[in-house]
Amino acid sequence: IMVQDPVQSILALGVPANQGGVAITRYGLRFDVTVDSTWIKLNTTGTPSCIEFSKDGNHMFIGINGTGVFRVSDVNGNVLQGLITKTKIFAKTTAITGIAVDNDNPENVVVTVGNYGHTGYVYRSTSAVTTTTTTSFVDVSGDLTPMPVYDAEFINHTPKVVIGTEFGIYSTLD
Repeated sequence: IMVQDPVQSILALGVPANQGGVAITRYGLRFDVTVDSTWIKLNTTGTPSCIEFSKDGNHMFIGINGTGVFRVSDVNGNVLQGLITKTKIFAKTTAITGIAVDNDNPENVVVTVGNYGHTGYVYRSTSAVTTTTTTSFVDVSGDLTPMPVYDAEFINHTPKVVIGTEFGIYSTLD
């Protein structure tokens, strides 16, 4: 009996906007496939600075400097068939430096931004998969010194987030 491997791979590559913005393939681990048509281009309004997937691989979040964050849903189905719907879920005219998706709940997404001279550098949404507007993200920088934040990660099975800055690593209790 031959059983198909249920584990799938998805590889997303950020490329300059004039070359498609994001290229995605299911054949990233298949070294015997050399056909260029296996890559699907997701045209973006700028060059991606960061890309993050939900744990199930069905939602992809794309950060674009000077623009914000876009969500591409149903990556496992429609995207690979060429049916692409991008939704802008976060608007910011600064550098988008990182995106973190909670493994336990993909609705929880944290976005970090860079550059100096702003008031907020860490933003969180509790409805990132279902929102259709850019207003679901709120500034959760708290009393963090105003400085660029380069990335964030959720600590598995907890509400904690760890962020990286040029002055060290910080974490939250909630």
